[in-house]
Amino acid sequence: MKKILVITSLLILISIGCEDKKFFNFTTFDGYTSRDFEGFLVGTEDTTDWNLNDNWKKKEKDLFTDYDSYTYDCNDNGEIEIKALPNPTSEYIFISLKKDSLVKFDYRLMNENWDILYSEDNVTKNIINFKITDLVTDETLVRFYYRFKKPDNCAFIGHGDIRIN
Repeated sequence: MKKILVITSLLILISIGCEDKKFFNFTTFDGYTSRDFEGFLVGTEDTTDWNLNDNWKKKEKDLFTDYDSYTYDCNDNGEIEIKALPNPTSEYIFISLKKDSLVKFDYRLMNENWDILYSEDNVTKNIINFKITDLVTDETLVRFYYRFKKPDNCAFIGHGDIRIN
């Protein structure tokens, strides 16, 4: 009887924990790459940010419903780049993209509770800007997950952290 009570209690605790969004927060948001208004590196650099070859877990892949429709082991030949500026920011953030006009861009702006604060798919322009203070309440660091999609179904994925002052 005691064993059944202990097992039942453990199962209840596990199920309660699964309902909490923080249970899925499998990665910490720490570090960011500091850039000025012109995009120049001016301080700290997080070498895991703003790359094109992330190795995502299932939860990250699930942010993009058609993730499995693309190939992710492609060579970008230096034709694609991404920067966030200024970072840190107190109001506006600009995401600067270097890409061919046929390449489309998807992104998700996330907080550490795993809430999508803003998202957009099939962007063709080379600069994205938004007023971060309209999207973020009390966070000091948010994560920008992104994907570049080429017409031949090759795709490049990454993330970058944005610090809010």
